[in-house]
Amino acid sequence: MASNEPKIHHYVPQFYLRRFASGKSNQLLCYKRGSTEPFLQGVHKAAAETGFYEVAELDGSITNRIELALGNFESEIAPLLDPIANGIIPERKHRLRLAMFIALQCARTKLSRDQYTATINAAMNEVVMDGIPSSEDVKARSASLGKPITSAEAQNIFEGLQRGNFMIQQHPNDHIRMMAGVAEKVAPYFVDRVWMILKSPGRDFITSDQPVSIFTPREFQKKFEGVGFANAVEVYWPVDPETTLLLCVKDYLKDGVDHDSVITVEDENVIYINDIVAGNSYQWIFQRPGGEDISSILPEGKTEMGQVNGKPYYLPFRARRRAKDI
Repeated sequence: MASNEPKIHHYVPQFYLRRFASGKSNQLLCYKRGSTEPFLQGVHKAAAETGFYEVAELDGSITNRIELALGNFESEIAPLLDPIANGIIPERKHRLRLAMFIALQCARTKLSRDQYTATINAAMNEVVMDGIPSSEDVKARSASLGKPITSAEAQNIFEGLQRGNFMIQQHPNDHIRMMAGVAEKVAPYFVDRVWMILKSPGRDFITSDQPVSIFTPREFQKKFEGVGFANAVEVYWPVDPETTLLLCVKDYLKDGVDHDSVITVEDENVIYINDIVAGNSYQWIFQRPGGEDISSILPEGKTEMGQVNGKPYYLPFRARRRAKDI
């Protein structure tokens, strides 16, 4: 890896976060989930980890080629956001690229990687426990591998397996392969939705470390069917503090609002959308400094799903506020 290649990788692009920042130092007002005390942080440090997109090549070398490729794609997308902020609905050729970018953003985050790891570990836990139904099986398996253990040791191992006290660490390459596949599959579901540009002359829109947010009002939810990026009724992507792009399923829209459009929204609508954005966040919520108080919509709870790298993994709390008609 060349010494001049980026070491800090942003799973939410810097060009996007700068649209919510202020001042020469491009600072964001940041809220950590579970806390109501915000602090200022530069865009260069937000939604980022060292070597997040590093790839192990076949020859064993570690490269930044995915990070560099993402940077090139981001450079293509950045000029397309100002027209949206100015109320111009993207033409189809640009819509195709934007849909791919939005779909990729859904899959490239830390939340996506942790969800993937937790899902694999939950599945493997079931497989392991199905194959080892008792401590005697643990003892027999160990002996067959030439490593005999006592009955007490076998019981301790078995109880640990029952509690799920083991981790299968996924290689970052696995998540990168997954995110590329997911983006390619999800993007078509976005292209043919109704694209609505929501403009707020009052309150600011916020964003997060999972900036593409999904929501399906309860009356439209189907029994025994989860809500994902492909089937959510509403997909929100805040573009800047004054603008949010809403991709909506046409069948659920009210009469008279069934086509691409630009809509001025009231403060109550902004609060509703911000509630969804905050609820879909993973660890961080970002706001333009000087914006309105958002403490009333900050998520209070988290649902623990398991362990990722020895730490609790949490499924984001989904907002339950019902929409005021947009």
